[in-house]
Amino acid sequence: MKHRAARRHQARLLLPKLAQPEGLALTADRVSLDRDQAHHLFRVLRLQVGGQLELLDGSGHCYKTTIISLSKDQAALQIEAHYFVPPSALQIQLIQGLSAADHMDFSLQKGVELGLNAFLPVNCERSVSRIDNTRVENKVRHWQMVAQAACMQSANPWLPIIHQPQDLASALHWTISAAEKKANDFAPANFRWMLDPYANQSLIDVLSSKLENDLQHTQQSQILQASRTLPSCQSPPKGGSGLPHDAAQNCHNQRPKRLLTLLVGPEAGLSDNEVLAAKQAGFDAIHLGPRTLRTETAAMAAIAAIQAAWGDWAKPSSPRWTS
Repeated sequence: MKHRAARRHQARLLLPKLAQPEGLALTADRVSLDRDQAHHLFRVLRLQVGGQLELLDGSGHCYKTTIISLSKDQAALQIEAHYFVPPSALQIQLIQGLSAADHMDFSLQKGVELGLNAFLPVNCERSVSRIDNTRVENKVRHWQMVAQAACMQSANPWLPIIHQPQDLASALHWTISAAEKKANDFAPANFRWMLDPYANQSLIDVLSSKLENDLQHTQQSQILQASRTLPSCQSPPKGGSGLPHDAAQNCHNQRPKRLLTLLVGPEAGLSDNEVLAAKQAGFDAIHLGPRTLRTETAAMAAIAAIQAAWGDWAKPSSPRWTS
């Protein structure tokens, strides 16, 4: 019995400064790394001259590079190829009630792996963990490092925006900024959902309804396109839409742009007052079935289901290079 050849792990490094003209020493085909970055290549990744390294800039750009010089103090890379990954048509923002530190790290890490675009921690009435003003800067820096590591591990070329913690009342009216919309060429439909175990509708109910609408829209578009290409003496086949059987799959490839803001409470959940305030701010309450999930589990379960239905999971994986 033949065994599948083991894939070689692709070493990656996330350098957000690559997207900034004043950031790294970047020429047309070379990148110079500073002491900390060189140390990561030399001591952590254990790379050598001639080794392959994939650079991500956190803004969708990916670079295949070869190490041409390396020491513990500095490194130089030769850029061999470049490609760009457009932002997903589904943008997910997570408003996460402050919980234990390891739970917050888990939610952020796994969220980035699943394609999270923005992370907003909020103080809730039942939050056991609190972050005072003297610790905010350090905490945000820590979360940024968690997000960067998750991007490198998962080859996610889009680094999420990490916002400073704020009160839930302010967060309920928060959405993607005009600057972010312009940068991403993004004018999406806006959805606001809140996880609530006592909600009257489930996540699957909502997603199924939206998917059916997507499929109908796609079928109508394909019929219109087909009618434009048929000779004037012909008409679409009778007894149906005349579409191929993979219309549902084509629906995945023609997704409308969406912005989803997901609100998840802390370990003890949202209070009745917070649930009411969220509903008044336009959040629809949804539940995740009969079982009670931990806050970090609930957030990831919801994001995974939403990605499967609306996101880029049906899209072919991004090109990866082999040496």
